[in-house]
Amino acid sequence: MKRIPQAFFLALFVFAVSSFAQTRPEESWKEFSSTEGRLKVALPGDPTETSTTIESGLGKIQRHRFILMTGSGSFFISYSDLPVRLIGPDEVKKFLDHGNKSEVGSSKGKLQSVAEIALDGYPGREYIMDTPNLKHRTKYYLVGQRVYELTVWMPTNHAKNAPEMVMSMESIASRFFDSFKITDKPEMGEKTTPEPKEISADKK
Repeated sequence: MKRIPQAFFLALFVFAVSSFAQTRPEESWKEFSSTEGRLKVALPGDPTETSTTIESGLGKIQRHRFILMTGSGSFFISYSDLPVRLIGPDEVKKFLDHGNKSEVGSSKGKLQSVAEIALDGYPGREYIMDTPNLKHRTKYYLVGQRVYELTVWMPTNHAKNAPEMVMSMESIASRFFDSFKITDKPEMGEKTTPEPKEISADKK
């Protein structure tokens, strides 16, 4: 998948980190929702929405993204509808287990941990990755044919120099992740895009 250059986030973090001590993020948090995305989440501001079509091993995928840069952190939410329907738990597991490969490879990051997670019965993964300048914490879920992804970024040099601020930013990240809700959910296994193609794990 195409990714936003990490240099973009690092440059914006220069301002974000310098103003962090003067901000009071608890006063600005509010619920953000997307009807088309069928999601809601708490954010300390209004995100910018973009969309792009990307090429993948499963075919073309339109990815809808919401990005917010603030003094209390950098937040990213996306949803994408797969052009195929994964059949069986083994295919779902393989898809989720490989969900971080392109991200880690394209950013030349170091994968720190991966964990199986779930939201309302829908399977997902959480991974933490370090790059030379940024720490990424990401959660993603497969809901029918829709993939949701949430990420928080923080600068690694900031983490080394100010442990007390790391704790604050980790608390903010947890608030962001814990507030995420899926609305108008499909039934387990229900199609979320019309006429999907079925694939097997061997063809991925």
